[in-house]
Amino acid sequence: MFTRTELEVKSLRALRDLCLIQYGIQAIGNPADKASYINALLTFPVVACKQVSENKGLKSPIFSQVETLEAMGTPTLDWILLTNKFRIT
Repeated sequence: MFTRTELEVKSLRALRDLCLIQYGIQAIGNPADKASYINALLTFPVVACKQVSENKGLKSPIFSQVETLEAMGTPTLDWILLTNKFRIT
């Protein structure tokens, strides 16, 4: 993924595009703040690795399931709570 230094030099728009378009994740906190996207991008691989080791979360589809997105599963409660914990409404 990225180091904090690599992310800090990116613009807010570039960080938002990385989160939303590239990885499909939300900012953790205020979406007008670069730190919210940086925190999401730095946290995402840690949460994903933990969930894979626990056999939870999104699963990589096998070749015969590639056409079916439902085979990947849904985000876990851990990820939903993490991304919503700091969301400002």
